[in-house]
Amino acid sequence: TLSVAIDVTAGERERGSLEPLLTTPADRLGIVIGKWMTVTFYGWIIVFLTLSGFWISTKLIRSESLASLMQFGPPQILTFGLTLLPFAGFTSALLMLVATYGRTFKEAQTYASYLMMLVSFVPLLSLFFKQKDQLWQLFIPIMSQQFVMERVVRGEILKLQDFLIPGGMALTLAMMSLLIQRWLLAQERIVFGRS
Repeated sequence: TLSVAIDVTAGERERGSLEPLLTTPADRLGIVIGKWMTVTFYGWIIVFLTLSGFWISTKLIRSESLASLMQFGPPQILTFGLTLLPFAGFTSALLMLVATYGRTFKEAQTYASYLMMLVSFVPLLSLFFKQKDQLWQLFIPIMSQQFVMERVVRGEILKLQDFLIPGGMALTLAMMSLLIQRWLLAQERIVFGRS
């Protein structure tokens, strides 16, 4: 997903193919959404492959005691998918937004690596909170996905809000990122600045 997000933003800017694309009659928001849908599709493939690989690996567990702890079948796969698919859309939009600032593919990779490092620290925040499983955690991307998936692994019953709040927040933040990117593509320093 990262490489695709960089290629459709900073990669096009570096190759000089962004200017001709923006001179077409297509609306800038339509262009951004089209690119986002492409990157999100790759994100969904990664979610599918990851969940499939995890399911296959649980089938290969030989220890009965360990296998009883790792209940991961179709209901869990569906729940994880419903949690992760909107999140893939959010991360795709955010990566595209950050990569838009890069003048070259390598520069965008640097910006994206900073973002990914920051993202990797968010789940660690839950270690510092004494109160676990609070409603406010559902409003924080990354933490909310971790929150829901941990509850699935523990075998707890999920409520509708456990899907609606994280999914709604992910899609809202994705749309905000896309609107900012549309605004950036109207800026000359972004479109024409390659040095």
